[in-house]
Amino acid sequence: MSLRADHGRGERRLGLPRGIARVRRFMVPVLLLAAATLVCVVAAPAGRVAAATAGLLPVLVIHYLVRRGDVAVPVVASFAAGLFADAASGGPLGYFAVLYLAAAGLATWLDDLPVTAAVTAFGLVANLAAMAALQAGLAAIYWLEPVAVGPLAAAVVAATALYFPLAVIANVLLPHSGRHRGQP
Repeated sequence: MSLRADHGRGERRLGLPRGIARVRRFMVPVLLLAAATLVCVVAAPAGRVAAATAGLLPVLVIHYLVRRGDVAVPVVASFAAGLFADAASGGPLGYFAVLYLAAAGLATWLDDLPVTAAVTAFGLVANLAAMAALQAGLAAIYWLEPVAVGPLAAAVVAATALYFPLAVIANVLLPHSGRHRGQP
């Protein structure tokens, strides 16, 4: 147990054994995703805008963790969070699972673009808007009726406003490494 800096990854290890640091690097993102999914499930009975915003919270977490680049967000964790949200909400099985997998895929694709502040902000809004549109499309197919777009648009705006405070909290919880892209 030492108080030295880990120069290979740029992460300060404050007396934690290497195995615990690795577990923390994996478990904190999974726990953040699980907490966002739990909020999504608990807020489902709320009003339309609140429920739609809560449904996009795991998308925010997935987008943040993929863009951060130095933490492990397995696709399996995104899929499992979606299945849990599906089972707990009583909706169609696979609805949120497809939504969260698509969010991870889009965030990964956006991660390959040159990083500027405009691309990062546009990527976040594009990911949220695409997932809201996918959510509306899947709901319309499932219930065979059109879905009101107003609450979903308001949810995209609300989720965009929530992204930066949640990113600050996540930055406090997650260990930093040299691969961090400097995203908020």
